[in-house]
Amino acid sequence: MLRFLTFVIFLSFVSSHVFACDTAEIKQQLSQLESQTLLKNAPTFRHAWDDGAIKLDWTSIRQENDRCIAQMNLSLPEADLQQALQYMEQNAAKRILLAAQGYAVPDQTKQSVEFAYQLANGKVMPYNEGNLSLRQLHNNLEYTYQLLAQIRINVSAQTSNTTAWPAELKASEKSSCVASGKSSATACDCRVVELEKVISPRQKELVDFIRSQPYAMAAGSMDSFVSLSKQIDSRCGQ
Repeated sequence: MLRFLTFVIFLSFVSSHVFACDTAEIKQQLSQLESQTLLKNAPTFRHAWDDGAIKLDWTSIRQENDRCIAQMNLSLPEADLQQALQYMEQNAAKRILLAAQGYAVPDQTKQSVEFAYQLANGKVMPYNEGNLSLRQLHNNLEYTYQLLAQIRINVSAQTSNTTAWPAELKASEKSSCVASGKSSATACDCRVVELEKVISPRQKELVDFIRSQPYAMAAGSMDSFVSLSKQIDSRCGQ
């Protein structure tokens, strides 16, 4: 009887030890940690994330020695990948150059890599310094959504917007316009109205993001917006 009880206790210990890596709380911590990394990408990533078009989950969680290892599964929007891949097909030289540097647009909507971590008092501590697959995925996502930001700020004379700007965006744009010292408050009001007719709030966010990216600016991704901006300034008497 004593031997049987010892065996049961041993099995209970092994079971709790093996599956300590896999709890709802730990999965929630994993998602919080990884989402913090992912949401550092261009706003185009967050737009898809906010729309629920990007999904993150964790499966096949196991313990190896002093580490836990989970399968991180990321589901990406088909439309995003197709738009980026189409651009790359039309720009073969850029695709070859980026491939030589180790970057590529993901060609599958389902991406899965292992994610290692340790537990300290129930807190997840990532352990991925040598995880090349995870690093490659992060790099490819960074490039893809940066590219989409550049693509999606393109405007033309036929571009129109049907999404109203929130009050805070209008106030921010007017404030920036006035602060430039080049325009009157009236001209700045006019500029806000005209911009709202043409670009969506999300596009305006991308414009502000690209302005902070010297490489993207140098590559000419803002050319169409700059041209539009000058036309609007002229119409508004700036």
